[in-house]
Amino acid sequence: MPELSAFPAAFEDIRGRDVAALHDPRPLVIVGARGIDGAVGFATVIWVTPLSHTPPLVAFALREASHTMGLVRQAGAFSLATLPADADAARLAELCGNQTGHRFAKGDAVDYVLVEVEGARDAEPRPAEGASTPAADATRLVPVPAAALSWEACAVRSVQEAGDHLLVIGEVTRAATRGSRDERGRLAPVETLLCIQHGAYAPVAAPLAPDAEE
Repeated sequence: MPELSAFPAAFEDIRGRDVAALHDPRPLVIVGARGIDGAVGFATVIWVTPLSHTPPLVAFALREASHTMGLVRQAGAFSLATLPADADAARLAELCGNQTGHRFAKGDAVDYVLVEVEGARDAEPRPAEGASTPAADATRLVPVPAAALSWEACAVRSVQEAGDHLLVIGEVTRAATRGSRDERGRLAPVETLLCIQHGAYAPVAAPLAPDAEE
């Protein structure tokens, strides 16, 4: 077995926040939630991934102090929206990522529609201290940015600690896209906005064809 010292000296040891940056570029997603009082929140997230086909499960991570995370936990439901690769979408991502919902009403600044989530009550939502039990319509509606390229409406299935973030696992109850498909019928990801690194965005590069002649 080769020794560690066999790695080329050109490799740089990585620590701290740079460890996450090794995974860039990543798809950029807007998490949306609606609280039991009707308050709407949005947060820009790049820590998100699908987990399962059957049932369709997805996961994302946000800090516990996030205003949007609080709304997700209240309602037991959330939306995930990918954005088109254009300048307007990049500005929306900056707005939702750099403004805190504790001081700025993103629901007043973002054009959105409400989508129903089935089974949200099964998520055992935990209302904020002193709040009443969520009403049926409050726990079943999630906001989706009108600018979304694709979106998923999800019912929370679990929330757990993951280091300095909370990991939310949700079951997708409805999903839709206005993106195009390639000649084989597959969804074309080249239209989706990517986060290259904090504050920098780009479209997906043209797909490579491994079997193509050079």
